[in-house]
Amino acid sequence: MSEAEQLIDELLIEKGIKSFISFPKSELDSLMTRLNAGKSIFTTRIKNDRGEFNPGQLVDSPMGILQVQSSDQTTLKDHPFYKDLSDKQKEKLSRHKLDIIKLKKYEPRVV
Repeated sequence: MSEAEQLIDELLIEKGIKSFISFPKSELDSLMTRLNAGKSIFTTRIKNDRGEFNPGQLVDSPMGILQVQSSDQTTLKDHPFYKDLSDKQKEKLSRHKLDIIKLKKYEPRVV
């Protein structure tokens, strides 16, 4: 990686991270396993968190720096993990408009 590219990555990390995204502690291990395997993770955001995260954005998290791949407004029935949600989760989420955020582990560019 050239000095210029390294500087750009450092600036992205320094200036590009404007938000912190939290996750339930009970989900951290399984989410970290997915990220370490190179897979994306998904999170559902409601209320004040809706519209907060945009594609390409870098966010800090308990699992390190993540990059938003997509942010889609959706209905509960179209939730990518609808069948895995508990009845309690479905009941809570059914009262709100939803944003489904797809994230991946941030990987600095390597040239």
